[in-house]
Amino acid sequence: MLFAAALAAVGASHAMAAAPLSGFALFGWVSPPVEFTTPDRLGEMAALGFDVVLPTQDDQGIPADNHVRLDAAAAHGMRCLVYDDRFFHAYLKGITTPAAGAVFDSIVADYRDHPALLGYYLGDEPRGAWVDTIALFHELK
Repeated sequence: MLFAAALAAVGASHAMAAAPLSGFALFGWVSPPVEFTTPDRLGEMAALGFDVVLPTQDDQGIPADNHVRLDAAAAHGMRCLVYDDRFFHAYLKGITTPAAGAVFDSIVADYRDHPALLGYYLGDEPRGAWVDTIALFHELK
């Protein structure tokens, strides 16, 4: 599988103990499909200098898949952006409602202490209500 390499500016490192990223992160356009996101495959990516793992093209946002990816990334000193399908369910409940807040809290609780967590993937080129959502997630540290 070919990976399109991209450079992206990275802000301050996450508050927890994790391998700090340099001023730029190197990552593939997308990650290998879930069934190929193995420790060996991420080891190959790390050996090429990649340090961030993105969700897969057809990522279903399943927490168990995310934890496998996070664990494999951590084993190679890499960090992940996590997509979790519960974000969409919270959005349907109304971003600022207590019901959505409970969903967001559960998402954050599932991943916040993982050393490979870099952040959350909320979509590609967000606009409108998603911009406000991103600001809200910034407050959920």
